Amino acid sequence: MRWALAALLLASGCSLADSERGAGGGDPPGPDDDGGGVDRGEATGALPATGETPAYREADPSDLSAGGGTPGCFEPDVQPAFYECDATMLASCGDLRSCCVGDADCCSDVLGGALPDGELSFDCAPGRAEPCLAAAGVAVSAFGFPEPRIEDGALLPNGEGRDSGLVLGQPVDLTAHRVTLSATFGAPSDCGATCLEGVAVGFTRAEDLDGTSNVRMLVGLLYSGSRNDVSLMVGGEAVARWQLAGTEERWSMVVRPDGRVVVDGDGSVAGDETHHGEAEIGPADGARLVVYGRNMNRPADAPLGARLTSLSVSTALCDMPAAWPERAEVSLVASGSPWEPGAVRAPTIAYDDGERALVAFEHDGNIVVARRQDEGATGTLEVQGSPDVSVVTAPAGATLRDPELVWRAGGWTLFYTVDFGAEAAIGRADADATGTTFTTVSDAVVDFDDLSRVEQPTVELHYTGVWIMVARTTDLSGVSRLSIFRSVDGSSWARDSRGHLEALTARSGEAGTGLDADEIAHPSLVIHDGAWHVYYAGRRGTRWGIGLIVSDELLRWRSLGQVLGPDGNGFDRIGVGAPDAFSSGDSVELLYEGGDGAGTSIGRAWRRATPLGYR
Repeated sequence: MRWALAALLLASGCSLADSERGAGGGDPPGPDDDGGGVDRGEATGALPATGETPAYREADPSDLSAGGGTPGCFEPDVQPAFYECDATMLASCGDLRSCCVGDADCCSDVLGGALPDGELSFDCAPGRAEPCLAAAGVAVSAFGFPEPRIEDGALLPNGEGRDSGLVLGQPVDLTAHRVTLSATFGAPSDCGATCLEGVAVGFTRAEDLDGTSNVRMLVGLLYSGSRNDVSLMVGGEAVARWQLAGTEERWSMVVRPDGRVVVDGDGSVAGDETHHGEAEIGPADGARLVVYGRNMNRPADAPLGARLTSLSVSTALCDMPAAWPERAEVSLVASGSPWEPGAVRAPTIAYDDGERALVAFEHDGNIVVARRQDEGATGTLEVQGSPDVSVVTAPAGATLRDPELVWRAGGWTLFYTVDFGAEAAIGRADADATGTTFTTVSDAVVDFDDLSRVEQPTVELHYTGVWIMVARTTDLSGVSRLSIFRSVDGSSWARDSRGHLEALTARSGEAGTGLDADEIAHPSLVIHDGAWHVYYAGRRGTRWGIGLIVSDELLRWRSLGQVLGPDGNGFDRIGVGAPDAFSSGDSVELLYEGGDGAGTSIGRAWRRATPLGYR
């Protein structure tokens, strides 16, 4: 039997203090639009994010006009659109890495993480349960009185009047992890309608549990001795119940990072699992795994009460782009003192080979560079030099904006917008490994005659040595879009408009729908889990949020919608924008611009994410 239960989800949104800079909108380029690309060291062909050509690509990766060799996958004659990762798509296209993003079925196993791994052993001499599990290497702490015990290879919660139990492992973020719990519940043989015996396993947000605690379950399974049934508990309430058919039954619960909970029970210890039901829970970061319950005070020779005869735990890490358990304002220090400029914009972050971060941002027309005061502390940046002096000198009549840092072997490269008002180009400056002194290479390293503005660059140095840039461009008719540029040296760039990104992101000021209905700005390109990710700022009316689109080969794109919105209070309560993302394998870090109606500040968000998801 299958059914869906009520959802408990929250959402919010508002707007930035003032609009992101630049024009918006427009129609897709026509068939005769070659994007103004010329041969200036162009790196041709589709460029997979990983070393392998995607399964749906033809043998010749330079043929960008066709969808690939697999029938029914990315038909070339279909009007450009964001694709959906449905069952048909996955069957036709094989292993699309971009389809793992936001998919709770495409994750990687976690061993040695916050929670215990595999089957927990209750094979101990009779006595307290805590030392039994601790001896097996499980991080465990007992609460309540009397404490849980091991008897005849089973775990009895042992609470009298109040809950007693065990906290297992460390807090886990259920918005990024998929956790499967399998437990065998044993029924007491002498429990009538007034019996208060029961045992439960699941997650709670409670930080401190003691002898006076009654556990409020975030999500879990509760066996009731008096009813001889198993309940699915969500938010402390039973949302579904199932009767037990025998005296011992193994049940499993899968808590997914997309908010779904799936329950299966087998009807007997050795039987086949049968799907029982589903539910949805709200955001659940910082959850604690607990086993708890109550037993009657029984004589030593009495039958065992409600108990667990087995418990196994498995954890997988997924890539859920809207799950940011860490989110806070970044403090600034200049000349040894706190600095509160009131308006900082467009932060960018990169790491050198020693994993030391360098950050740049825009303040009052200057490009400012900063370092973390302590590499282990992410919340404070110390400005290098004076914040009133730009590390790059602007040409006469121009303002510098939108810095983008890239680490290359032995030094730093800084790309930035050179804004002359009606026109804008992208400049480049280089520095040694210290990142303190930048020397201008060119104030127009990316500049095309058929584009009035090329701005807001984001650059990824691919492992093949090819430089990939995504920037916002505005053509002579006022239509803006995100465009891709390629280079073999970071100085000579060719526009590549053979994919669908320009058509999908074109804006001309006409009313639309969705997060980015009116404007798309400040892209941030990063490779994660074998796919290209472009975070961006999207505007609808006066409201700004951060969205995400992904691709396997920079040709066709999938939209994940908004992944970070205004917080509703604090420094970013009005809106968020200008994201800059960095992937470090099993995590993603995001710097962004937050607005509170009075000014703008730098925010930092961080999340765990699988480096190699699979189904």
